[in-house]
Amino acid sequence: MIYVLSTQSLLDLLGGKPSIMNWLSTVSMQDVEISAVSIGQALDTIQQKPNAAQRKNFERQLDRIVTTVKSSDGLISFDEGAARIWAELESKTLAYRTRDGNTTELSHASRMVVATALRRGAMFVEDSQPYHAAIAGLQVVSP
Repeated sequence: MIYVLSTQSLLDLLGGKPSIMNWLSTVSMQDVEISAVSIGQALDTIQQKPNAAQRKNFERQLDRIVTTVKSSDGLISFDEGAARIWAELESKTLAYRTRDGNTTELSHASRMVVATALRRGAMFVEDSQPYHAAIAGLQVVSP
């Protein structure tokens, strides 16, 4: 089974969230993939942190994760097939819950990550979200 981490799951991993850490201990890292788009989103989030030492720490952690995933060919590019799926997703209303309990529309970049998981026929690793049910064929595992 292939698992593609959502950007939020990647960020949760960087932050040491127990649920994602526990889930990862149950699967082989060779089965875990990360979209290059998620790496860009994670770097953008890291750059917004006001504390320089904290930014450096998160960047080092991200580099370690990327190195591990790359060693098993688990770094996924956004390709033409994913782009075609992404174009279909762009026409849908896809809402997700924010940390403060509100709902908002899924970003273009996050849709690209979902499209990549669909293209790969992979399980999408993300906490349960309202938009999951709106996407035919999306298989989700909530850590």
